[in-house]
Amino acid sequence: MKTKVQPGRAAGRKPAGENRPSQGHYRDQLKIQRRAQKRFSRGNSSPRKNPHNRELGLAGEDMAVWFLEASGYEIVDRNWRCRIGEVDIVALTPEMQLAFVEVKTRSSHRHGTPGEAITYPKLSRMRRVMGAWFSAHEAPPHRGVRLDLVSVDWDGQGTPTISHRKGLK
Repeated sequence: MKTKVQPGRAAGRKPAGENRPSQGHYRDQLKIQRRAQKRFSRGNSSPRKNPHNRELGLAGEDMAVWFLEASGYEIVDRNWRCRIGEVDIVALTPEMQLAFVEVKTRSSHRHGTPGEAITYPKLSRMRRVMGAWFSAHEAPPHRGVRLDLVSVDWDGQGTPTISHRKGLK
């Protein structure tokens, strides 16, 4: 099967201005992002203008749950705590993987981006919490387990920006 190459463009390369993720479903994620912006810009679950950290975090988790469900995930558990720590969301992916999702909500990048908050000790603790979750619950049928990060950039007023990083190492 031959692939069609546009003039002035090498096969398999993106134009210089395109900044798309390497894996597909780009348009689907954009649609979900736009729906989230519309839904949460109305103020349905928005915290106060100067939100307390806990209130902003809970609003961010609600947005993350909505985003994951719109992406086809089935939420299994939320805010499960044990003596080791907490898992924000446990969800079954459309590919039948069990995803343990950490949600980070930021109103500014003064203390770094949400991704920078996930350090090696944090990942290690999350893995121990996963083990504790499995010993306390009967897991639904699944084909694998992974750690994900959903980051929400939101100042509490305008439209939130939600991104999803799958399979943290």
